[in-house]
Amino acid sequence: MTPVFRKERPYQREAIDAIKATLAAKDSCVAVIPTGGGKTVVIGKTIREWEFGNCLVLAHTTEIVNQTAEKVGDEIGVPPHVEMGVRGADLGGLWQGDMTVVASVQSMVSNRRLEKYRNYPFGLIVVDECHHATSPSYRKVIDYFRGRNPHLKVLGVTATPNRTDSTALGLVFEDVAYSRDIAFMTSEGWLVPFEQLTVTVDSLDLDTIKVKKARGHEADFTREELEQRLVEERVLHEMATPILQETGGRPTIVFTAGVEHAHALARILNARRPGCAAAVDGKTDPAERTQIVRQFSAGNLQYVCNFGVFTEGFDAPATACVVMARPTKSVSLYTQCVGRGLRPLPGTVDGYATAFDRQAAIATSAKHNCLVLDFVGASRNGVVDCYDVLGGNYDVEVRALAGEAARQGDRCKVTVEDLELAKAVLALRRKRQQESQLLVDSTYRVDRVEDGDGAGSGLSTPVRRGGASDAQVSLLVKLGVRREVAIGYTPAQAGAVIDSVGQSRCTSGQRAILVRHGVDPTGVGVARAGRIIDRIAANNWRVPSGGINLE
Repeated sequence: MTPVFRKERPYQREAIDAIKATLAAKDSCVAVIPTGGGKTVVIGKTIREWEFGNCLVLAHTTEIVNQTAEKVGDEIGVPPHVEMGVRGADLGGLWQGDMTVVASVQSMVSNRRLEKYRNYPFGLIVVDECHHATSPSYRKVIDYFRGRNPHLKVLGVTATPNRTDSTALGLVFEDVAYSRDIAFMTSEGWLVPFEQLTVTVDSLDLDTIKVKKARGHEADFTREELEQRLVEERVLHEMATPILQETGGRPTIVFTAGVEHAHALARILNARRPGCAAAVDGKTDPAERTQIVRQFSAGNLQYVCNFGVFTEGFDAPATACVVMARPTKSVSLYTQCVGRGLRPLPGTVDGYATAFDRQAAIATSAKHNCLVLDFVGASRNGVVDCYDVLGGNYDVEVRALAGEAARQGDRCKVTVEDLELAKAVLALRRKRQQESQLLVDSTYRVDRVEDGDGAGSGLSTPVRRGGASDAQVSLLVKLGVRREVAIGYTPAQAGAVIDSVGQSRCTSGQRAILVRHGVDPTGVGVARAGRIIDRIAANNWRVPSGGINLE
């Protein structure tokens, strides 16, 4: 078997170097790389460069074990031994020095398996999806081999470290060697951007569903009670209709609250559009599950409703829509689910040197973004959405303000710029509150609701205005501020936001023109964008052969 020496991406190289440096000084560390960022590539290249004894990779699902064994084998040039179920290495095939084993923790934890490797101890244990590493089975394996080799190093790799479990993780890992989040990966053009659409299910009352917090996990709705509500026939149909209408032809993964929910929703979808959906769960026959994934990847099946199967270890880059048919309060769970749809199509981004080039390649590919379809009840009751994933480093108020458009049911792009704008707006509000300046709300606009024949119904909808002029409101909207937010500003607030945002962001119309002519609009303000467009227009709408001085 010949090694496949793939050139790693820059951040993967940074991760490998950081891991090696940290393990040179400490016994254990964690690397955080978002779903779609190539965690397995980092694992394989780290093992290939490891010089201190045998390596063991632990995972907890059949899919992850098989995928890891294949990709690690590509990197090291030798198929690793696999310890899982009836599969296992013969004693005569074991050696000491540079042997690699990929194992399911459920199999490796048995005394028979541990004893088998007694005389072939490991120098490095890699725990994939290491947020599970605090469980007794992982601890038993690690402690056993540390007893055989006091110099054992342990690397944990995950896409979604559970923040509420940081204390418990600290019992297994000493340090975080490297960390990147989805915001970084999308802004750098390694993952596709996502668009969010929130659908309210009027017949679903989340306020009456109990919330509990398991030890070491985030608080979330009681799964059994949530599923009981979601399998009601009316709720199923209220979900099926927007799924069929809003997803278009996108290959779609649907995350559900339980086995019954997955199969019931697939049944409703197939009743509306025969042959479009299938359901899988942990007890689905492996051969049937493999066949369903193949049909989905080949484009012969649009919807796969799943429970507890595809949150980890599922690799289908064609996935262009993620449906959260199970509302959740868990950021970790939501991040795992959304991450399934963020991989670009193969060959889209590798080979490009800049983030702008990668983003342009994604924008012109068959998969230009991922649609996230969220279902919530009549009350959101703290349900997580895309802004909680993208805005992990922003406070709750910022994420709430940035995601307000999505929460009102509008389809919207989810960007870091939205979060930065919300942060600036909130900072301005807080400053004015600290100065005890009262907001002016004496001006109102009245929108009259008209009947179908054009006659006024007599009903009016008051919209509070802060005094910003129509011209200010119009410009703010073009800069990406929602109209209902813009009209609430005072003239001073509107001017401050325009001055701040307009220095580094052009209007949506200017941005479209610049991108169409191959000019990166990142950091280009309104005035500078206007000068660039004037140059292009003066050259018969072609970029001058000598290029454009962006200054």
